[in-house]
Amino acid sequence: MAYDLRKAFSFLPSVNYSPPTNWAFGVITNVSLYTGDVKKKPNLSNLGVYSTYTLNHQFIVIARSTIWAKNNNYNFVGDWRYLKYPSYTYGLGPSTPLSNKELIDYSYLRSIRLSTKTVLSRIVCGCRLQPRLSF
Repeated sequence: MAYDLRKAFSFLPSVNYSPPTNWAFGVITNVSLYTGDVKKKPNLSNLGVYSTYTLNHQFIVIARSTIWAKNNNYNFVGDWRYLKYPSYTYGLGPSTPLSNKELIDYSYLRSIRLSTKTVLSRIVCGCRLQPRLSF
């Protein structure tokens, strides 16, 4: 039986607990692959995604990627994050009553993208974009 060594996939469910989030349930996935001819020894490219949902109605997605192209001369790196993170605040000071709680619905979106090109054997040039949005 022949195996395809050019790509691999993993999947893992996750369960965790912390006081700010309560119980959280999620999925972790990863795909690794060679994007060029294996005989030319390309670097390993990968894409990983972590997503979770908590009993406090918080939703988190994190996706990271590293993609190699054109004989390892180009590298595209990405880091994307989305958070929908409602939580309660009680005000300031040690004597604030629990009846003062207010729900803060926080959402956050971030995308970091980095592109690089090898120009000489040990010299790499690149560009990075990092937009963020809180709402």
